[in-house]
Amino acid sequence: MKEFKKAPGLKSKIAIFIFRLANGYEKSSLLKPVLFIFIVANKVINEFIFSIEIPHSTKIGPGFVMNHPHGIVINKASVIGENVKVRQFTTIGNNGKNKKSPIICDNVELGANVNLIGNIILGAGSKVGAGTTVTKTLSANSIAIGCGFRVL
Repeated sequence: MKEFKKAPGLKSKIAIFIFRLANGYEKSSLLKPVLFIFIVANKVINEFIFSIEIPHSTKIGPGFVMNHPHGIVINKASVIGENVKVRQFTTIGNNGKNKKSPIICDNVELGANVNLIGNIILGAGSKVGAGTTVTKTLSANSIAIGCGFRVL
């Protein structure tokens, strides 16, 4: 998998490996008994040890990269495209009023301590700067920065 080549460290490689195998549980009927152990590993290793909360049923495309994988929380209703890069202390989730979560298109890059909240779409090629909270849809190739972000 190209994710392992792109992953910047052992912790990132382990977290992605465990998630992908746990995610396979949802897709495979034949291997369910074998893959169940990775659902447990996703809970124990990724959540409790690494502080990375990505439910095994989350839809994440290939090429997913976590730089400095710690404190990452992704809601299971979120959809993440291909070649998305996420950094430490990032939250991708719903707004608490409904269950709708962000959709992140391909080739999006998120800085450290980014919050993506609610029923929003980040267009392909978008970048979100460190410490930014995004609550509105971004068009393709947008750059969002700052508190109460502004689009450049």
